[in-house]
Amino acid sequence: EAVEQRANEIANSSDDYATSEEALAAAREIVVARYSVLPELRRAVRRFLVSEARLRAHAVPAQAEDAKDAPAKLPTDLPKLDAPLETLTPHQLLAVDRLQQSGVVTVDLDFSEQALTAAAATVVPESHPRRPSLLEAVAAAVAEPLLADVSREVLRGRLEVARRHALGVFERSLRELLLERPEGACRVLAIHPDHRAGSQVVVLAADGGVLETAVIHLVSSQARRAQGRAVLAELLKKHAVERIAIGSDPGCRRAEELVASILAEEASELSAAYTVVSAAGSSAYATSMVGREDLPDASTAERIAVTIGRRLQDPLAEFVKVAPHELGV
Repeated sequence: EAVEQRANEIANSSDDYATSEEALAAAREIVVARYSVLPELRRAVRRFLVSEARLRAHAVPAQAEDAKDAPAKLPTDLPKLDAPLETLTPHQLLAVDRLQQSGVVTVDLDFSEQALTAAAATVVPESHPRRPSLLEAVAAAVAEPLLADVSREVLRGRLEVARRHALGVFERSLRELLLERPEGACRVLAIHPDHRAGSQVVVLAADGGVLETAVIHLVSSQARRAQGRAVLAELLKKHAVERIAIGSDPGCRRAEELVASILAEEASELSAAYTVVSAAGSSAYATSMVGREDLPDASTAERIAVTIGRRLQDPLAEFVKVAPHELGV
């Protein structure tokens, strides 16, 4: 009654409000505006969203070529995402963010409005004489624009944590890759497995210089495979190879089997051992200006095989020739 009486007094004494209802509406707007910037309410909404909200991703309808003749279609190969926000892993959040940035999906937070109202109501003391009216103001403040703003803030915060986690994983993986133990100065036979064009083989001197090259076929007729086996065995014995580097390309398992068989039979007198070496970024190096300057007379396949062999001799010196994002870590 005191509020209504005060509203009547304001309406009677002011030219800004024609009725007491207009004065009350203006007062409510002021209260809502104050609650919308109240730090305690913002924290309460943020805590609720972080612990209770679910992240939902919706596929964006693909545009039909002819909107009159064909309806828009949803991509059928995208998994539906509807999971508690706090349970999502960093890589899931980053994947959803990439899809959203590319316009493939839209993202929103789903939650119980009743639970959100209860969480927001904690900013109004239980004993306040005008608690029902203030709870209405709180609900209005949360609905517009505080909820949308805090939702974006929560998602940005989770994405930032995910990005920091991804950078940490990248840093550790890159460090492990760059600090792999070098074999040092030794004669290396390197194989770049390639089923389509044939596997490139190079023999490197202890200083990384190219001594000899060859191409063998791991998947072909029996005669060509036998010929490749003979070539590989001859190179191993001719250059007294100490280490064998096999690129981690498709087909490396067949190369491993062949090398292990040769070391057990034709080249059993050698003390050579083989290692599967990361081929990540080797193609980028082979086609780069650095690769062409290093080996101007070599083919792309030969450059790939050479860098695989040198990565065994001195990983750090070779990996730094490739941009970090090309290394697949």
